[in-house]
Amino acid sequence: MDVLIVARDEKTLKNVEKMVLLSGNAVLGEAVDGGRALALMRRSLPDALLCDALLRGTDGIALLPKLLQKGSQLLRPLPVLSAPFPKPGGLLGGLCFCRGWDEAIAALEGAKERSPSPEGLQAIENTLETLGFAPHMRGTHYLRRALELCVLDGRRLQNLRDHVYARLAEESGGAAPNVERDIRYAIESAWRYGRLQNLEEFFGYTVLPERGKPTNRAFLAQITDRLRRAYQRG
Repeated sequence: MDVLIVARDEKTLKNVEKMVLLSGNAVLGEAVDGGRALALMRRSLPDALLCDALLRGTDGIALLPKLLQKGSQLLRPLPVLSAPFPKPGGLLGGLCFCRGWDEAIAALEGAKERSPSPEGLQAIENTLETLGFAPHMRGTHYLRRALELCVLDGRRLQNLRDHVYARLAEESGGAAPNVERDIRYAIESAWRYGRLQNLEEFFGYTVLPERGKPTNRAFLAQITDRLRRAYQRG
């Protein structure tokens, strides 16, 4: 799990970083002030957030709403707040208030898998519609889910067979080779019957003339990149 750490000072930051690494998680970014935390949240898209309750120049609780609401979030990171006091009421839902860093890091183990926000799901839907993908096709349904997975974790693109096709096959009760084939057929159909002007605008010279269409991996990579960059601009 990729974790963003926001702590009150460098010493605390380094200590928490060691604890996160020892727990088997990765440190995606670090900050000791609110401005840098906001910038890192937008750029790095972490799986989880470890935030100190007391920060220099600001309050950790006051910072959390800004971190969670900044921009048109495609992702919903799990915030884990290390707090030296009992859980207060009336705050944002989904927060995990802990008595210390040990407890906060242990809470990472119970983190649920991220899922796109409603805005993120709509962005994926709009993109496929803009390109002319037939909504009734099974391959379009698979593409929609594949894009959700890849936007949340771009590393899935490195091994589509194991991290995307197998996952979708498990969800649908089918077989991974059939998922791959249906996605390929949906892409071929879009290039044959879809909105060619929009397809050319999206892909341009990245599609080899002799192929006439992108591979599954090239298609997912290109759309994933556009969606993530749109998030960062948001």
